[in-house]
Amino acid sequence: MSDCLSRHKLFDIIKLGMFCLMLPACQQPGEPITSTPPLDPRIAWTEPPPKPLSNELIIAQALPLPAQQDTPLSIPNVKVEDVNSKLASQAPIILEPTVVQMVSHVNKRSGMSVALDAFLDNRSDDAIAALNEYSTDDKDMALVLLPMLARIQKGETWPTLDGPQKMANLESLRNLTKRLSKTAPLKLQHVAFVDVPPIRYGEIKPRNSLSFYPQDKVYVYAEMVNLVDYPNADEDYNVHLEVSFELVGANGTVYWNARKPFDKEASITSRNDYHVTAHFDLIKDLAPGSYQLVIHVLDRDSNRTARHTLPLQILDSRAKTNGSAKRRG
Repeated sequence: MSDCLSRHKLFDIIKLGMFCLMLPACQQPGEPITSTPPLDPRIAWTEPPPKPLSNELIIAQALPLPAQQDTPLSIPNVKVEDVNSKLASQAPIILEPTVVQMVSHVNKRSGMSVALDAFLDNRSDDAIAALNEYSTDDKDMALVLLPMLARIQKGETWPTLDGPQKMANLESLRNLTKRLSKTAPLKLQHVAFVDVPPIRYGEIKPRNSLSFYPQDKVYVYAEMVNLVDYPNADEDYNVHLEVSFELVGANGTVYWNARKPFDKEASITSRNDYHVTAHFDLIKDLAPGSYQLVIHVLDRDSNRTARHTLPLQILDSRAKTNGSAKRRG
């Protein structure tokens, strides 16, 4: 049995040798293998020191500039429908409840409300002290009005007051009006041309026509608002006014002007119905056309001024001589 196996192994070896002989690689003779000589441990490598870089190889780069604040931002073109649909598809965000701490805050009461409460409690000194934070004019108004308001709050209304109480209230209001009028603007009202100067305040008949001829006499009436008279050394009341006029053409040229003081008789009491009346003659050489009569009033006691303008028409003087032209209203 062992001899049989040995013969089989020998037969396999012979077939393998014959197969190798048939291959081309096996038919060429092989090159001899040369061995690498061993390294000499005495060989050393010396590395030269690094050379500095040349300036030509260095790239100079400027520092970055700060961002411009006024550069407009590019806003993407987003449709509202897309945003709404996207928000609707997302789950709602539930915020955690925050704890709010209540802080007690006491508003500081104004001096006016403190003064009113003091008047209601009949504490006049405390009321006056609470008004010291205000200006003189505001304090004067409060001292007149707050007692009246306190009495109304207590039920002392105007119908329930007797004659002397009503007169006292009115006198307080009149005195307050006079004090405040000293610092209010001076104003002209009811300014008009008249044919006849009036004797008393308001009793006028305005002129129907605004047309005049050269050399015509012109009468002007005007009432004064916020004018305050002052007593002199003899305790008589009067005002010190100065009235001036300018006749201005359509091109802005002043063709005539005049100024004179306004004389008024003195009064033993203060008056509230001051008015001024003035008259003058139109100059001869006025060309026909539209003009403006500018009126200035100066209160020399308070250095306040008032101004008003009246339109007027100058007609051709030759038409007046021939009698063929009528004045236009």
